[in-house]
Amino acid sequence: MVKSDGPQRRRRLGALALTVLLLGIGFGLAAILQRQGLQTAANWAQLASIVFAAAPSLPLIIRAWRPPVGHEQVVCSREQLDQAQQILARLVLKQWREEIGIRRLDDPAPLAVRWRLTELPVMDHPGHLVRPMTLQSLLARGRPRFTGRTDRISELAAAFRGLTRRRLVIAGDPGMGKTTLAVLLLRQLLQDPLPGEPIPVMVPLAGWDPATERFRDWLARGLAETYPALCAPALGPDLPRALVTERRVLPILDGLDELPEPLRPQVLSALNDTFMDPLILTCRMTEYRAAVHSPGGDVLTAAAVVEPRPLRPADAAAYLTRVLPPQPAGAWPALLDVLARNPNAPLTRALATPLTLWLVRRVYVDTGTDPAPLLSPGRFATPGQITDHLFDHLVHAVITANRPHRRADAQPHHPFRPHRSWAPEDARRWLSFLADHLHSGDTTDLAWWRLHQTLPRRTLRLLVAITGGVTYGLAFGVTFGSARGPAYGLMFGLAGGLTVALLHWPATSTPTGPHAESAYADLRLRGRIRSLIGHLSARLAFGLVFGLMGGLMGWLVGGLVVGLMGGLVVALAGGLAFGLSEWAKNAQAGDTAQTPPDSLHRDLRTALLNALAFGLTGGLAGGLVVGVTSGPAAGLAIGLAFGLTVGLSFGRTVWLVSGLAGACAGGLAGGLTSGLSVGLAVGLMSGLASGLAGGLASSSVVYLITLTCLSVRRRTPIRLMAFLQDAHRLGLLRQTGAVYQFRHIDLQKRLAALRTSPSTRHAVRERSNRGRHA
Repeated sequence: MVKSDGPQRRRRLGALALTVLLLGIGFGLAAILQRQGLQTAANWAQLASIVFAAAPSLPLIIRAWRPPVGHEQVVCSREQLDQAQQILARLVLKQWREEIGIRRLDDPAPLAVRWRLTELPVMDHPGHLVRPMTLQSLLARGRPRFTGRTDRISELAAAFRGLTRRRLVIAGDPGMGKTTLAVLLLRQLLQDPLPGEPIPVMVPLAGWDPATERFRDWLARGLAETYPALCAPALGPDLPRALVTERRVLPILDGLDELPEPLRPQVLSALNDTFMDPLILTCRMTEYRAAVHSPGGDVLTAAAVVEPRPLRPADAAAYLTRVLPPQPAGAWPALLDVLARNPNAPLTRALATPLTLWLVRRVYVDTGTDPAPLLSPGRFATPGQITDHLFDHLVHAVITANRPHRRADAQPHHPFRPHRSWAPEDARRWLSFLADHLHSGDTTDLAWWRLHQTLPRRTLRLLVAITGGVTYGLAFGVTFGSARGPAYGLMFGLAGGLTVALLHWPATSTPTGPHAESAYADLRLRGRIRSLIGHLSARLAFGLVFGLMGGLMGWLVGGLVVGLMGGLVVALAGGLAFGLSEWAKNAQAGDTAQTPPDSLHRDLRTALLNALAFGLTGGLAGGLVVGVTSGPAAGLAIGLAFGLTVGLSFGRTVWLVSGLAGACAGGLAGGLTSGLSVGLAVGLMSGLASGLAGGLASSSVVYLITLTCLSVRRRTPIRLMAFLQDAHRLGLLRQTGAVYQFRHIDLQKRLAALRTSPSTRHAVRERSNRGRHA
């Protein structure tokens, strides 16, 4: 997730730094008073007063050095808004052109689904939808008209633009193409824009709770997460929020029916209160009608509600004829004849939705399989049984019909074909597990950072603790063993690893656990060197506050030389670590739309960056100081100061544990080994190990731990993200921002049922065998 430091975080850091400084000065004066008497303590107190006198100017110095941050200003120029709008339009169009190609929505042409205004009592007064016209009032008795076909999307786009407030609800039965119409409208509005028209953006409604977050805030946050380029500092401050506030975004809210039932009327009420125009909403008609008429519900103000007409058998036959060869063999002529002559047959009624027509194409047309099983007398008594049959064979069909694209030396991968080979039975088992995971969590968003919810909390805590202990124990044991011998290495490695494991156990037991969202990190240097220098300079000034704390504690236990050296090292280490971490979080204007693989890789880079920045700097600081002074007490004191400051600054128990462990271990080990080179080596390795152990708090590291456990139990492949990418290319999944969703909610439910019902799985295997024999 893309975030910049807000005022609340800066106030917290400032308060923390001041608290640490006050505590350090207080402890120092108390120690002087005890050792050297009142007179000496009074002299030092006068020197300390200089720090307090200079304290009010510290924020001004920091603000002067610090680069501009998004939330400090809320005003964007018109030029910045225009540039951001152009970038957003380019990213959205590129994203959905690829998605339309993967979903094959216009291959060879969109299915002719006819749409019209609903006659159900779920719509606002007709006079609120369109501007009154005398001729229309005479011919249509005052009722507005909104008709069109999906294969003539320009007509529907014109009808949408003719609405008074451009508010539209796309409703209908499952599988009738609501999302397809929304996606095609999005592309049409972007390809043929009118001057000053807002940018349509598809946003899944899953995850929004109107009771806890305002619509505009939620929408701006979603824009920032899906399109990080909008958060580039070069474009201006907080552009996602400015685009929403200035109504330069047309939100297409997909899946009102996928929200919990009590939230649906609250969403409609919140949308009416936001005065957000224009707006497009998709929902199943039954769920939308229930939300409108439930207590607290209401119609969406000034919104036209359209629903599809039943798909005619002739339309279904025409679509199949277009995708079949000119002279189809096997049972295809008989199937087309059933569509033409028997409108009440289960097969004809089943093929009355775009979803089942797509299934027939993927299962039978694309694989070149004879559709004779669909015509077997007495095999399918209802349309639902035919749909289930198609769902059950879908995974096997798309994998066998689409062999991996073999990339040549100078040719990129084909965008709509898988890149790897997968066994169909394994693929169906993995997808069934993931579908069951989503079904049990009552969601449709397959987010990699929530995969840990598939494991019991005790198991997850144990795995994280063991991983942290092994990481720290191995690095610390090997390094210390090379300095003092294998026996010492084994002893200290086991002791350090066990300590970190025991400390990680309570640290991961909080209800929030790992992050709910992914992080953002960009380590590219091209064109960003000036920004890097600015961030490092600003945070070096901030690191001086931490250096005072480390210097005072080092001076108390090791003398003036140790105090000065410790303060300087801690200040440099802390400033560089914070500056590098903040610099990497700045997005760039040329970034593409966020995808699940992108978000995973960026979160991994963030975890690694934090581990290197804070672990290595902490370990090196402790190791360097005690390597020079050869004093374990000084190392412990300075390590304690640095580790405590870093841990509390991040506000996470895991980072506090790891910061203390790395800095203190580096200091203690360096002091015991009595040498600069050995002290640096031990400090380096212990700091790196503690940083990596602290990285266990990141979403991506927890994901990798969870994935390892699930792959051992054969629940998922070890390369899960690569498998999900191929499932998306095959059309089994759809991609929305940083999450995947199953192509249709009914596919998710069917796969989940296959996993939870052994009898169903046995029946699926029997039907599959009969289909192959046939």
